[in-house]
Formats: sequence, C-alpha cells, structure tokens
Amino acid sequence: MTDLVIVVLGIIVAAACFAVTFLLQKNSRLELANRYMTSSLEAAAAFQRSLMQDQPPEITGSEISWLYEPCDVLAGDAFGAYKLNDEQVIVYQLDVTGHGVKAALLAVNLLRLLNPNNPDNIVLNSKTSLPNSPASVVGELNRRFQITPESNQFFTMIYGLFNPESRSLTYVNAAHSSPVLLSANTRTLNGNSDLPVGVLDQTDFTEREITLDEKQSLVIYSDGITEAMRDIDGELYGEDRFVTFLNELGSNSSANRIMHDLRTEIRDWCGKAGLKDDLSALILKCN
Repeated sequence: MTDLVIVVLGIIVAAACFAVTFLLQKNSRLELANRYMTSSLEAAAAFQRSLMQDQPPEITGSEISWLYEPCDVLAGDAFGAYKLNDEQVIVYQLDVTGHGVKAALLAVNLLRLLNPNNPDNIVLNSKTSLPNSPASVVGELNRRFQITPESNQFFTMIYGLFNPESRSLTYVNAAHSSPVLLSANTRTLNGNSDLPVGVLDQTDFTEREITLDEKQSLVIYSDGITEAMRDIDGELYGEDRFVTFLNELGSNSSANRIMHDLRTEIRDWCGKAGLKDDLSALILKCN
C-alpha cells in the first residue's frame, strides 16, 4: 500500500469519524429539543386540564356528566357546568376551530372567562352578582374574540342557564352541533342557529328555551363525534347514527353510563387510526 493510499484512507476515516461524531451530536441536540418540547406540551396540557372541573355539580333531580378526549396533547374543545344557586346552573360546551396548541390557547382563555369562580369572569354581573343572560355572555365573547387575519380563529358553542326546579334550559346555539333530546322519541333539536362566535362583529344572539320532562336528557357535543372517521373506509360517524345510538341506550341509562358507552362507541368506530379531532360531550339528564 503506497503512502498516498494510506494518506487518502486516513483522510476518509477521519472524515467518517467527524461525520459520525457530528451526527451523534446533532441527534443528541434534536433528542434534547424533542424532550423539551414534549415536556412543555405535557405541562401545558396539565395546566389546561387544571382549569376544567374534576366532577360535575350535584343537582337535586338531575344529573350532569361529560366526556373529554383530545386528539392531540392539547385540545380546542372545552365545557363546563357550574351550580350558581338552587335555581340556576350554567352549562356550556364549545369547539375552537382546529386543534393543538393554537386552538388550546383560545380554549384556555374561554375556560377562565366562563368560570364563575374567577374574579374576572363574564358569567356573573359584576355589580349584582346575578347571572348574565346567555345572549349577553355569548355576545361579550363575540366582542372580545373577533377573528383576525393573524389568528384566523373562531369557535362554535352552546351556552345555557338551567333551572333544576322547572327543568327549563335557556340557551344560545352559536353554530354548534344540534343538541340531541334523548327520550322515548330521541331526536335532534334542529332549527336555525346563530353565527359562530368571532366571525362577525355586532352579531345578535338568539335565546332558545326547552323544558325537559322526567327521564329526558339533553346531549350537547362537538363535531368530533359526528365527524369521527372510520379507519377502514373513511366513513363519517354522522348525526343519524349518533341519534340511533343514543336512542338504543334508552332514557333509563344513567348520565355516566351514556358518556362511558359513547366514548367506547367512537373509539371503536375510529379503530386503529384513532381520533382525528377533539372529542367532547356533555349530558344534562332529568330524573
């Protein structure tokens, strides 16, 4: 082997060693960066969950339950149910466009504003401490969170005040999925809804009212349920299938059982592909 060949081989080996060392260092940096991002997302998700209620309020003569399953670490869905007094309970469910970090940031803001226990909430009148009307609450959110070219975000929601004694719910539907009335004749409460929140300034929101009979339930939910995609062929779960599923469960099922079985149903429908959108729902059941 000539001296020149030895030199060339030495250069090649040195270059290879340098490349390997460089790649190992780069991979190490990437791994550290990935760990940092994962840890940060997990911390953000924990904070987001801390803003949500652990348990629904206890209401004489009624039950409230929910399900919540983000498709990513963070979610753009949010919900709440707060007992203000013996006569009024707040219930809401919302869905921010998209999912992930961007949607979660807006959802976190909304969770804070819609929690009557927070000093800066918009649920209670700051002067009288009485609950603001559903239309005024949604209208205030619309005023604060107008869509911009930078954010390109808006959200749909149902927000209502429930009276346990009369079993009446006064609510606003801002382009959200049509609520389902679970009864002997389960059906969606179709009707004209308002625009999504944040799309158009100076929007007036319409209040609707429904009175539940004994054994009737109202289910509000995000489109992550009806638009859940079956892994084998891409078929959407759909509203009709959802109504049929709830009807088969029957009005005698507990609120917790209905939410548990609904979670299993959607998971089974999506199969190995998993969720492609945030999954959430809330049920208000009169006993």
